[in-house]
Amino acid sequence: MVAPKPDVSPWAVSLDRRWWATALALTLPTIFIGFQLDDWWQLAYLKEHTVAESTKNLFQFVPLPDGVGAALPWWSDPNLQLAFFRPLSSFLAALDWRLFGTWAMGYHLHSLLWFVILIGITRKLFHRILPFPVAVWATLWFVADDVTIFPVAWLANRNALLALVFGMYGLYRYFDGRESGKLWIWAALPGWIGALLSGEFGLGVFAYVAAYEAFGAKEGWKERLQGLAIPAVLVVSYLLFYRNAGYGAIASGAYLDPGHETLDWLMTAPPRMSALLACLLVGLPADWWMVAEWLKPALVLGGIIAVGQWIWLWKPLWPQISGDERRWLTVMGWGACLALIPVLSVFPANRLLGWAALGGATAMGVVVRHVRRTGETELDPGPPRRMFIFSLAVATLFAAPLVWWGQAHLARTQTQRLEQRALQAEIRPGDRDVFLLAAPEPLSAYYLPAIRFMRGESLPIRFTAWSLAMAEQRVTRTGEWSIEIEVIDGRMLDTEFERLLRRRRVTAGEEFERQGYKVKVLESDDVGPTRVAFSWETAESPVFLAWRDGKLRRIELPSVGEELVLPNPGSLWLDAP
Repeated sequence: MVAPKPDVSPWAVSLDRRWWATALALTLPTIFIGFQLDDWWQLAYLKEHTVAESTKNLFQFVPLPDGVGAALPWWSDPNLQLAFFRPLSSFLAALDWRLFGTWAMGYHLHSLLWFVILIGITRKLFHRILPFPVAVWATLWFVADDVTIFPVAWLANRNALLALVFGMYGLYRYFDGRESGKLWIWAALPGWIGALLSGEFGLGVFAYVAAYEAFGAKEGWKERLQGLAIPAVLVVSYLLFYRNAGYGAIASGAYLDPGHETLDWLMTAPPRMSALLACLLVGLPADWWMVAEWLKPALVLGGIIAVGQWIWLWKPLWPQISGDERRWLTVMGWGACLALIPVLSVFPANRLLGWAALGGATAMGVVVRHVRRTGETELDPGPPRRMFIFSLAVATLFAAPLVWWGQAHLARTQTQRLEQRALQAEIRPGDRDVFLLAAPEPLSAYYLPAIRFMRGESLPIRFTAWSLAMAEQRVTRTGEWSIEIEVIDGRMLDTEFERLLRRRRVTAGEEFERQGYKVKVLESDDVGPTRVAFSWETAESPVFLAWRDGKLRRIELPSVGEELVLPNPGSLWLDAP
């Protein structure tokens, strides 16, 4: 146990000793969420494959698993690759399947255990580098920060939680060894290797290693370069293996590989960085990036404003902080900034900020400790800055139970509704091809086959989406085996979910041939197709589904030469089914 100094308040000591209770109190509601999103595809894979096969391929999302009755949509890039190297996370998921089967609570209890371990290690790290009161506040801030909700609550994202656990252990051993002069390599290396085997998110730990050697080490540059040598060799070896083994993302509009798509990565990095900074610095949800296109500029602007606010906040405080506290603030601040670089390959989301939140918690621990009461310390930022700090503390610390429990409830509700929509879809035994023309949100199209597979419901030979447009659509029967879909006051492929499967824009005149049907884009604007022709090649008529009256229902196509208008399904993800 960390020994506090005699002048530390009993309240701080009590809070520090009960860190595990705080962690459990915030995360316990997540055990009731159930399976969600990619969990369903991973369960479908685990059900049909051995532990060894799952350990290697569980995070290979393209192609889709066999036997689930699903096919990628017509706009998917033929060169699309989404394959990630996460063997440790995959192995633990395979063990969960063998132990718990479809009992979701068992999986969530497993994740909860890892979160408690993470907070325990993070607490030790903060106590190693910060004064006792600051370490208490920093630990509390890190626990309360909602950026770790998804890694805890979403089973398919447990890889990020594991990467934090193992990486944090390696970082603690590294800081302890470098500061005390002990041999640190054999203590830190297993943690770093475990982080990289958990997932790409493990690269974030090395941001703090680089920051320490650049700004925190007390030795000369020769010793600092020696301290960087082994971590650098490990990272380079990992990246070379990753590339040569065929892992990574190619041709996706949401995942960008800086090695394969360098220019696109550089073009998208600044707005993504700004959105992540808005979340990290002032709590503006980066998850809004996926909700609607018009929210993206708001997030980018929010990030710019947030950086300005933090410069304004720290301008009078920074000169008054000295000694080791200043040194570690510099290390952890630069570490947080550098930790954002690896996650710029992915669309912005709160769950990407676990490593950056470590530096953010350090900064807020210092601020809250020193300015929480007027006159307690010489660091008085003045009323406006004090109000800004108070608002951040309210949003992160005092509102933490509402945020964590609220998001757990929302995730559970959304999961139940998605499963209900999948199971109520009018798909019958013997259906061969089922084509989705209108859905209330993209998730129904992506996860319906996996949910029905795991719940033992009837599946077609092929289920795929023809349109996910959130607008009114005119369906015209142009032949016995052909139709045209025209989007009225809208377009296809204008959401981040659709662009996940294709980076290059689809233009008028392009043709696509898929198993069982053909597609030709007749009209397109600067964003996506507005009128598309479809024809199928089977004597057995396919089934067409569209969202009507709260359910995915079968629809009858009009006679040749006639048309049918499908109403705007709306974004009903948060609405009652």
